[in-house]
This record gives sequence, structure tokens and C-alpha cells, in this order.
Amino acid sequence: MTELKLKAVALLAILALLASSFNASGTNATEYILGDVNRDGLVNMDDVMLFRLAWQSRIGDVNFDPRCDFHNDGIINIKDAIYIGLNWTTYLKARVYIMPETLNLKSKGNWVIAIVILPKGVNATDVDVSSVKLNGTIPASLKISLCSEFPNIFVVKFSRQAVISLIREKLSTKVSMSCKESYVLTLTVSGKVGSRLAFLGNDTIRVIHPKKG
Repeated sequence: MTELKLKAVALLAILALLASSFNASGTNATEYILGDVNRDGLVNMDDVMLFRLAWQSRIGDVNFDPRCDFHNDGIINIKDAIYIGLNWTTYLKARVYIMPETLNLKSKGNWVIAIVILPKGVNATDVDVSSVKLNGTIPASLKISLCSEFPNIFVVKFSRQAVISLIREKLSTKVSMSCKESYVLTLTVSGKVGSRLAFLGNDTIRVIHPKKG
């Protein structure tokens, strides 16, 4: 896809997003997957870490976690661990374009928009919008899929104030933040695609951090 065509697609997607109802809930029921300890719809290292804490425990033990008892026999052992391997989530590399490309932390706008391009052959309609998050914490409010010509592209929006709060938290850990007025930060967008796949992609934005005074 040429850069010009990509920009045209992005413009159409943004117009569709702005024209749509912002009151859409965008929530889908997430099926419980054996191996998904924290019930986030994915089976990954987060689940492995939780499973380790309950390993070889039984009902009544302090560290027994019923979420790990996939075999439902009151013991956390290899019979349960096998489901983590069987249902391990495969991540797909996505291209992500986040707008605005420059974000002023004093901005009063409503949204940060992300254009997500999945690998060819993956349909954006299979993405569960309730699973889409920015940096693993900020949920997407709405998803717009494009026309049949571009089935692997979709657009989501995130609360701008939530994104600004996240960025401020990140900057608060930088010792030199008071010495600079702008930073380049990487933001990540991820989510579920069907029951066994997930996508992950990132983009960099310039952050304006006005000095006080």
C-alpha cells in the first residue's frame, strides 16, 4: 500500500469514526479459555507467573488459586499446566499509527486515535474491541473497520485525558523531566484476534511538556 493511499484510508477511517455514535459500548463477551489464569482472554507469561505461585497446591493451602485448577480436581499440577501450553496465545505484529503525532499535555481534546494495520489475511472484524488497550491499561472506546477492500485495517479511539495521565506518570519517573519541554515516547496498542491470536504494535509520538511558570 502506497503512503498516499494509506493516508487516504486513514482519513476515511477517521471521518467514519467521528461520524459514528460515541455512545457505543464496544463490549463483547469474552469466553473463558483454559490456561487463562487472569481471565483477560489471553494465555501468556502473565498467566504463567500466577500459575507458578499456585504450583503443587491443594484446596485449603494458602497459595491455592482456583483459577489455576483447570482440571477441576482440587490440585494444581501438570494436568492443569498442559492447558497453558495447548492454548498459548500467538502474537501478530501489527503496524500502528497514533494521532495526534504531537500531544501537548495541556491539551483538552477528547480522543487519541490509533490506526491498526493487521498482517494480510487477518480480518479486523475478528478483533474483540473489549480487549484492545493502549499500553495494556487504557481500553478502546470504539472500533471502526474499513471497507472490504481493506479488511485488515481498523481504527480505535482512546480517552485523551487517560492517555495524558499515563504519559504524566511515565514522565514522573524521568529525573530530567524538568529540564526538557518535549519527549519522544513509544505507545503500544494490543488486543485479541479470535480465540488463539492477539496483535501487538507500537508507534512513537512527540509529547510537549510545557515548563511551569
